Amino acid sequence: MEEKVRDLAKMIDHSILHPTFTDNDLKEGCETAKKYNVASVCVKPYMVKDAVELLKGADVKTSSGYGFVKQPNGDYNYAGATIHDLKLMKESVSAGVKIKAAGGVRNLDQLLDVQAAGASRCGATATKSLLEDAIKRFGG
Repeated sequence: MEEKVRDLAKMIDHSILHPTFTDNDLKEGCETAKKYNVASVCVKPYMVKDAVELLKGADVKTSSGYGFVKQPNGDYNYAGATIHDLKLMKESVSAGVKIKAAGGVRNLDQLLDVQAAGASRCGATATKSLLEDAIKRFGG
């Protein structure tokens, strides 16, 4: 994979958190995460043990977003992070604190926008389409 695509993939925490997601969704999500070599999968607490097993041998971690500043209140919602919020967070934290765009990134241009706004991670369910579009655009 081209370096730009690899960098974008390692920004993504593939989200398997939707309240209706099942064990089968976990398996499919972990396969997607491994295929695209993303940074991690974010799973519900009861899925952690299974996710670790499904990701065994892959360079993909199991992760609840610890270590990152993310959206204002941490609530589950469909709106996700805004560029304004990300820039505000980046301006408000010390240099060593990482910013995560938690949701709302559904296409490659939005992923590039949150990266430009200072996010080093992005929670996403649209991982496959994001990275397939990145491969088309940047090669790989």
